[in-house]
Formats: sequence, structure tokens, C-alpha cells
Amino acid sequence: ADCLLDTITRFIDAAKLPPERQVVAFAAVPIPSASDPRYALTRMLLPAGEKACAFSLRSRGELSAVAVGIACERHRRRFGRWPVSLADIPRDILPNLPTDPCDGLPLKYRCLPGRVVVYSVGPDGVDHGGDLSEATPKEKRDYGVRLYDVALRRQPAPPPATSTPDEVVP
Repeated sequence: ADCLLDTITRFIDAAKLPPERQVVAFAAVPIPSASDPRYALTRMLLPAGEKACAFSLRSRGELSAVAVGIACERHRRRFGRWPVSLADIPRDILPNLPTDPCDGLPLKYRCLPGRVVVYSVGPDGVDHGGDLSEATPKEKRDYGVRLYDVALRRQPAPPPATSTPDEVVP
């Protein structure tokens, strides 16, 4: 019981840290060995701390990006163009720029042909340029939102990618 209580206390302490420090703190919580039968019950009762942390960061990153995306759309409606940078958005639209829960820095923003993307760097802490593609492995994917130019909205979905017999489709 002491081992379980100690481990859960460490999870709680990790959860109290700023979001960008939680991944490392959760990973540092020692988990009892699976080969030691004294801790079998403890291991079964332990919450999936790292998974809960990852889910929390993804949710915070996506929700923050959506909030900033709404501010970008309001800017576009007011000025007829996307903001050049997030600092370009007036304070009456976006009073404070949310920080990226994965690295503690401001959220990222990119203007691309026909769209903009607002994003968090994701679980690996590496900026992949706003890669939100479902085809990218989860651990290498940024979290965020794409906003398309008005002329590109409400278009039919592109046809699904086809694979050759040698390719494995996940």
C-alpha cells in the first residue's frame, strides 16, 4: 500500500507542475517492477500517468490553438486578410496569446498557400512546421488547427489515397 500511495503522490506532484514540465516529471515516477510479485496489485491499480499527461497536453494544445484560430478568423473578417503574425491580432480580439503546453513558448503560427495553421509543438517538443496530418505518427505530430481561405472552404473531400500492393496502409 505504501508503494501505491507513494507512486500516486508523485503523479499528483507531477500534475501540479507547469504543463511543459509534466511529461518529464511523469516519466521520472518510478514504477514497481512487474517481475516482483509483491507489487502486482500496485501495478494493476496505478493510473496510466503518462497517458493521462499526454492526453491533457494534447487537449490543452488543441483547445488553445482553436481559441487562437477563432481570433485569426475574426482578424480576417475585420481586415480582409489573415494576420501576418499572431502579434498582428489586436488585443480586443486576442487579449493574451496562450502558451504552448508542450514547450511553454507562445503557440506557433504559419501562413501557407491557401491556409494558415495555429499549433503546439506536440509531445516530442519538436516543431514540425504545423504538421497535423493523420498520416504522421502521433509522436511526431503537432497539435493544432488549420484555417482555409474562404475560396477553398466547402470543397469536396479529396479522394482517399490509394496504395500499391507493396504498401502497408495503417
